[in-house]
Amino acid sequence: MTASVAEINLPKNKRSGLAGVLWACRTFAPSITDILIKEGEPIRAKSARGVVPLSELHVPNADLPIGADEIRYFMAHFVDRLSPNESANDHWKANYAPSLSKRLPVYRTMELSPDKPGDPVPHLRLSLYLQGRGRLALIARPVLTPPALDTLALPKALVHRLRSAPKGLLILTGPTGAGKTTTAYSILEELKECQSGHIVTIEDPIERPLDSARSIVTQREVGEDVNSFGDGLYEALRQSPDVILAGEVRDEDAGAAAILGGQSGALMIATMHGMSIQGTLDKLLSLGGGEAKRTMLAGSLLAILRLELVPYLDGSKYALVHEALMGTDEVCLALRTGDVKALKNIMSSPTDSESFYPMSAQIQRLVGGRVVAPEAAGRADGLQRGRASALR
Repeated sequence: MTASVAEINLPKNKRSGLAGVLWACRTFAPSITDILIKEGEPIRAKSARGVVPLSELHVPNADLPIGADEIRYFMAHFVDRLSPNESANDHWKANYAPSLSKRLPVYRTMELSPDKPGDPVPHLRLSLYLQGRGRLALIARPVLTPPALDTLALPKALVHRLRSAPKGLLILTGPTGAGKTTTAYSILEELKECQSGHIVTIEDPIERPLDSARSIVTQREVGEDVNSFGDGLYEALRQSPDVILAGEVRDEDAGAAAILGGQSGALMIATMHGMSIQGTLDKLLSLGGGEAKRTMLAGSLLAILRLELVPYLDGSKYALVHEALMGTDEVCLALRTGDVKALKNIMSSPTDSESFYPMSAQIQRLVGGRVVAPEAAGRADGLQRGRASALR
């Protein structure tokens, strides 16, 4: 369900105060990645400055505690579009209480009005759950408009492959909130505008609607249109796909389907949580069938792209940085033969090569340009050491 909140009257109606604060975040705090709401406490935000009260980010009317009734009213009238003369409490009992009473979270996507007609429509991804022995908590994550592919500074060899009728498996990995989904959507936006074909996405939930252009796009939501990621991916392979997005690979069925999809003749884009490229490889092989799938993966790998967000010096926003292991002959041979030492040597390079593009080199350039803090370089060094340790 979606709603427009363009006509919020900020503090005059206290019960719309939560919606008003969320709306104001777009203007006053564009660096926010997550808005953290706990019943009985002021709203906090995760941004390039860390986790801070929203009031410190100069968001108006953000210093008052949020009560349970305000959360219920917001979810009913602004997210689920309940009419003003209908009861928010009755709606809550019918649509939210059953899941929460079973200790299950409730997920919604909320559509906001664009700043100007013709602008992309912004969205909030909402996660409602219980904490503190039955008190409400709500996480609101802005779904960013995907930047143009050329602005992501991805390896030129990868961008060239993506623009040349791509096939194979592209894995996007990194911690939560590292830009995996946004990067995937940047790729899909490019492909649907520039190539003719069928794009299928399997997501939980659907992050944002993708309109068909030169390509037709079908988006399937787990729990609504398909039973599971694994089922959705296997079904997508029979739906004449040219591109498939696996919104998250987290179980054996989805892992096996992602590897098979990479050999199907389509481009399979899979997002995974991971702190290193080697760890992501190990996880995918363990989910996808272990050593039996290693040869299949080696034969279809396009690239593994690990993403990270690094805060700007002034805390205004984040820089997206990445490291990439490309599916070159050298890398695929090491994968096929299980040559861990060869992979370690490839990924120990401090400078860009045909097979590997290290993250630390990008961070050092940002530090040298006084874009990010020097501590970011130390963090990159830690990631390098962690990757080397994982390979030993």
